[in-house]
Amino acid sequence: MVKLSVDFLKRIEGVKKIIGNIENEFSSFAFDSRLIKGGELFFAFKTDKNDGNNYIESALKNGAKGYVGQKEIQLVNGFTGIIVDNTHEFLYGIAKEILRQSSAKVIALTGSAGKTTTKEFLSFILEDFYKTFKTPGNFNSDIGVPLGILEKFEEGTEVAVFELGTNRFGEIEKNSLMIGPDIAAILNILRTHLEKLGSVEGVIRAKEEIFAGLKKDGKILLNIDNEFTKKIGDRYQNKIFYGISEGANFSFKIIKRDLLNGTRLAFTDGNESEIFQSNIFLSTHIENLIAAISLAKALGLKSEKIKERVKVLRPYIHRGEIIKINNSLILDDSYNSNPDALKLILNDFKLIEGKKIIIVGEILELGEKSVQIHKEIASYLKKLKDKTEKIYFVQGNMIYPYEILRKDKEWTERVFFYDSYKEFRERFFSLLKENVSILIKGSHGTNLFKLVEEAKDGIKK
Repeated sequence: MVKLSVDFLKRIEGVKKIIGNIENEFSSFAFDSRLIKGGELFFAFKTDKNDGNNYIESALKNGAKGYVGQKEIQLVNGFTGIIVDNTHEFLYGIAKEILRQSSAKVIALTGSAGKTTTKEFLSFILEDFYKTFKTPGNFNSDIGVPLGILEKFEEGTEVAVFELGTNRFGEIEKNSLMIGPDIAAILNILRTHLEKLGSVEGVIRAKEEIFAGLKKDGKILLNIDNEFTKKIGDRYQNKIFYGISEGANFSFKIIKRDLLNGTRLAFTDGNESEIFQSNIFLSTHIENLIAAISLAKALGLKSEKIKERVKVLRPYIHRGEIIKINNSLILDDSYNSNPDALKLILNDFKLIEGKKIIIVGEILELGEKSVQIHKEIASYLKKLKDKTEKIYFVQGNMIYPYEILRKDKEWTERVFFYDSYKEFRERFFSLLKENVSILIKGSHGTNLFKLVEEAKDGIKK
């Protein structure tokens, strides 16, 4: 946890005036006046929808010890006011200076899917050997990344792992310039965030922004198994390709894979070779694990050390967890969704024996192509008629694949649609009483993960 003195803050570019107590020191931070616990430095952000400067008095009344904003107010004794040109830019300046004063190696990763899982896998591998910082949760936005540094970065950090996300141009570039990566990776390019980025080409351009702040001798890692990241490699000399396909610098091969025993991977980079045994089963997670191992190798960690950690690594919550409830098995991938990831997990789910049920929630943030893409989902669900007993569609545009399948006589009595996770709740818990394997996949906004959490809480009770 960082501690920021007023003396430190006054040296950040953009300060116009400091009022009140200049002796204060801050180790906790907030940008929502309603969530103040006491002692925080409150950041008053001005957005198109709201102006945090209107809540400065409320934040101080609730216990904040100081504020950063554009508004100068009358302060009582003990409080600090830092008047700045732009609160967002000042926050960036603070985070950038914290990293500049640190000797930590910086790893940045982005991609259309798997960012958080890869970050968690990589951090798990590294934390036994280095003092490691990682962006908390999915703090991967223009505000989330610098706030994550303020809240979680510690003195003596040796490696900092950043997950950079975006739904608009310029966001990743700004964060990359702030953190200055030593290693930067693009995990994949898929059809996500099309509403703001317009096309796959737009997604590529937005993700390539991660290289904007790359240090002069920095390393670029690209997934050779993804057609778009492979093409990106044509534009860079200092890249390292990783993956299963031919031509990878960090080359992997799947030796064996099953639900109960996980996956065995063979790795070679021309100098070292190793066999990694993991508890990971999903193909998407294998891709994330391969990326994490490759990033650890690019950092310089030896294969035998990576092997120790990979052996005890587990899937992250709501991202491919295997949960046993009564006589049922839940494959919980309810944290988020996109069309390509859905296809992959459906292929994985086919490998499981016995009675199977699919619960699939709406895929959000697809823009004007949403209806078309949701209709396409029906075509690859149709192929599962001999592998799946029933399919439950939840929310919004999932009505389209439901209606398409319902007209197919082989599916008429086996598909169902619910407007929301709340409407589906009762049916979901009745399914858990059956001896069945259940796949749950949907965008975060469908809230299907809440059903899983409720089911898990029921086990504990």
